[in-house]
Amino acid sequence: DTGTLRGDLVALVRQRIDDLRGRRQTLGELGLQTRHDQELGRVVQATIERRRHACHPIFERALARGELRAGIDFEVALDLVIGPVWSRVISHRLGPKAADEIVDGALDGFGATTPPSR
Repeated sequence: DTGTLRGDLVALVRQRIDDLRGRRQTLGELGLQTRHDQELGRVVQATIERRRHACHPIFERALARGELRAGIDFEVALDLVIGPVWSRVISHRLGPKAADEIVDGALDGFGATTPPSR
């Protein structure tokens, strides 16, 4: 708990990057094996779900601090932060600022202005 959503997410992304460095080939192979091994797939899925759920307090704290809009889907928010980590690990594009770039992109979005409310 760094006290801010951005700080918590940067810490999370840095941790995930550190966890994944050097394991690109193993993780890719494991992912492919789960397509053919249902038991392995269930174990991997349960592990992923536990790890993702453990990240929910980051978003809960941010909601309580008023840093997120009400009704945010924690799973989608997590996808927007963790998905690029996997992409950069697989494509060997993990520069020293990767965590900051990923989090800022997810939090700021890509539009030039704030879109109208829906």
